[in-house]
Amino acid sequence: MVNLLLLLIPLAFVIYVVYKGLNPTFSMILAAILVCLVERMNVLECFLGSGVGPMAQPGLMLVGVNTAVTMFLLKFLAANLFGQIIVHTGAARSISRTLTKAVVDRASGFTKKLLAAYVFMVIAIIFGFGGLDAFVCIFTLMPIGMELFRQNDIPRRLLPAVLFAGVTTAVCCPGTPLTNGNILASMFFGTSTTAAFIPGIVGVIVVLVCDCLYIRSALKKAEKNDEHFTPGGNIRPADPDEKLPNFVLSILPLLVVAVLNMILGIDVVLALTAGAVVAAVSLCNFIATPEHKIQPYADVIGQGITAGGMIFIPMAFQQGLATVIQAIDGFAYLSNALTQLALNTSPYLSYALSATFSGFLAGNAVTGIQLSSGIFMPLMGQIAISPAAMHRIGCFAISILDTIPINAAVISGLATCGLTHKEGYMPIFRTTVLYIFFGMLAVILMCVLFPGLAV
Repeated sequence: MVNLLLLLIPLAFVIYVVYKGLNPTFSMILAAILVCLVERMNVLECFLGSGVGPMAQPGLMLVGVNTAVTMFLLKFLAANLFGQIIVHTGAARSISRTLTKAVVDRASGFTKKLLAAYVFMVIAIIFGFGGLDAFVCIFTLMPIGMELFRQNDIPRRLLPAVLFAGVTTAVCCPGTPLTNGNILASMFFGTSTTAAFIPGIVGVIVVLVCDCLYIRSALKKAEKNDEHFTPGGNIRPADPDEKLPNFVLSILPLLVVAVLNMILGIDVVLALTAGAVVAAVSLCNFIATPEHKIQPYADVIGQGITAGGMIFIPMAFQQGLATVIQAIDGFAYLSNALTQLALNTSPYLSYALSATFSGFLAGNAVTGIQLSSGIFMPLMGQIAISPAAMHRIGCFAISILDTIPINAAVISGLATCGLTHKEGYMPIFRTTVLYIFFGMLAVILMCVLFPGLAV
């Protein structure tokens, strides 16, 4: 138990200081140092490694950072470049304006605001069904959401929560081709992406009902408190006379990315790069000018890459912190405790706890489901739980504590919107932690009461 408490100290510290406004990257470094001090590890070796020459061993922190660079850097750069073009050319504003006229403008007053928020959440769910993960959705959909919120005077602080409500729901839903959900679970459990379909759908319905009720309540409260949209993040002051691209040309790059990634299964980095090229060509009149044909392209590319690099840095150090944490005794203690819990109590609840806390301690959902499945797969012959049930419960569970304040997607989403954790995190907590937890309980209840549906 002492080892577990020692494990939680650095996590509690970094969550607190990030929430209070300390630079996320600096917070990860301080937390890693704290882990080393608590565990009596050599701080320099943890960061810089040991030995020289061919026998040199890299430090745990750098191993994690290098892992993040290998897995995510190109995705961040490609996504930011694509998003930068969509914002710079006015394509995001064109899409938003068209959707508003088609759906939202048919209503008035409070209903209009509510429809705008719901439309954006549905768009995020649709993109999630297409296989676009949280990071890609942040950089591609956030500009559209910001314009929708601006046009309908919805407080910007609610924007990340609405986006993550859609993305996280897609992660949990049966059939979605998301790596950090159905795809990875299928690889480990030998199941299909629609495993435990009916319990999964019930859980998703619970989540969506909670999200819709919360969004309505939050908008009512904001209206009562006289809150309005304020510019920030990637949004630019709107010019009512601004000439915007045609809707078809504006949405074409998004469709290219969606088709290449969702239908053809092309790697998301290549899909985003192709989308950026299509956007640069189809929207060229909104990038280049008669006087300057090349320099505007260089400026947009530079801005996109710079933005991607700045947002990637804290995520990389967060992965480094997760690597350090996984190497300490407290993590091994937790794994053993969860194994014993599964053998002696409810296997469904035990697995849910395992996947939830593994995602929390690992710092990301992908590693979380890997760790939890590693704990429970050897127990399959000893406990009464089906692979399909583990698949669906895991998709919900890894999403609950994955979106803690130090989560890379949370940091990226808030930074993109120009929000601090204090301004924007609590709404995210409601839509991605609390309501996903309610959905997971519904799935567990369905699997316990109707085990025949957990197939």
